[in-house]
Amino acid sequence: MSEKKEHWEKVFATKQETEVSWYQQKPQTSINFFIENNISKEAKIIDIGGGDSYLIDNLLEMGFTNLFLLDISANAIERIKNRLGVKAEKVTFIVSDILDFQPEITFDVWYDRASFHFLTTENDIASYKKLVANFIEEDGFLFLGTFSENGPLKCSGLEITQYFEVKFEAIFGSNFEKINCFTENHQTPFDTTQNFIFCTFKKNNMFPDLKNTIETISKISVPNERIEVLKPLIDYIQDKVNSNEEIRLNFICTHNSRRSHLSQIWAQTMAFRFGIKNVFCYSGGTEATAMFPKVAETLVNQGFQIQKLSEEQNPIYTVKFDANQHPIICFSKTYFDDFNPKSEFGAIMTCNNADEGCPMVFGAEARFPIKYDDPKAFDGTDLMDEKYAERSLQIASEMYFVFSKIKK
Repeated sequence: MSEKKEHWEKVFATKQETEVSWYQQKPQTSINFFIENNISKEAKIIDIGGGDSYLIDNLLEMGFTNLFLLDISANAIERIKNRLGVKAEKVTFIVSDILDFQPEITFDVWYDRASFHFLTTENDIASYKKLVANFIEEDGFLFLGTFSENGPLKCSGLEITQYFEVKFEAIFGSNFEKINCFTENHQTPFDTTQNFIFCTFKKNNMFPDLKNTIETISKISVPNERIEVLKPLIDYIQDKVNSNEEIRLNFICTHNSRRSHLSQIWAQTMAFRFGIKNVFCYSGGTEATAMFPKVAETLVNQGFQIQKLSEEQNPIYTVKFDANQHPIICFSKTYFDDFNPKSEFGAIMTCNNADEGCPMVFGAEARFPIKYDDPKAFDGTDLMDEKYAERSLQIASEMYFVFSKIKK
């Protein structure tokens, strides 16, 4: 038995639950994380170093059904099993040092309150980083709580590593996007105070420049009159999510050359960004021409990776927003082309001509006039680059708004 394991077996064999500093009858901060991030009740959730904490009890009461708890101490796990009684059958328990853990599945939520900070060497921290990078789902969450730089230097007699926001980002930022960080005082059963930092990260391999663009977009306020225009589309997507149905969105403009492609690409990207699954975005026109080259150039400047696969008059492009996700396929086509869905889709009319020229979009369940000014008006002028970027960012900010409102 390793010294580390021996230490924790002794702690859980000799101390009552209220005789350890981390005791919480109701871990409200942790519970808030699951509520605020709309974590699905079927999500695969693992509590790392959970010991005999009351988080699992609360998650069971909240209706979560796919729970795992890992701890190095068999005594700790035996204690929580005894407390849960028959409810323990609803939890998968794992006795393992986190550095020896070899998961057989990937997790939607990796929750770690006051376990990670016990790793004090660069090699151990690197091993943990690799573990979460490999075994958290693509749009899954990493929730970490450790002693802050204003917290204790030891816990349970062991050295720990203190953390602050920038330090967390330096370790996990290459694989995860930071959602938020905050500090909070924990009152121990001994009437002492421990300052914690909690950070929530979301897994993605989006390209760094695109992440920066989306960070900029997130600060753009959508005008009230545009919010009213977007609300029916939000309701349509939400109804599909609630019914666990696929969400097919076909963005339509006359020539399928500029606005409809920008809308398709940004909508698919934002669906991924907010973890809205089963979203399939398309585009089409009342006639086929070609995706205008300036659209691709603009998107590359904003962080996408684009390949041109053919050189004919109507080239085919692949557009990637993430290193591991399937690319979006773009070329000009009619909205009723065989490449596009024939039924059970929402038709988003992105320009006046298409909206007026298509009184009926066959196969569409719903129709949404969400119109944008055409950057084509500035082709060949000194303002061309600026206006294409401006239109792309407007569309991006509105698709960000739409998908940010969807509850999973």
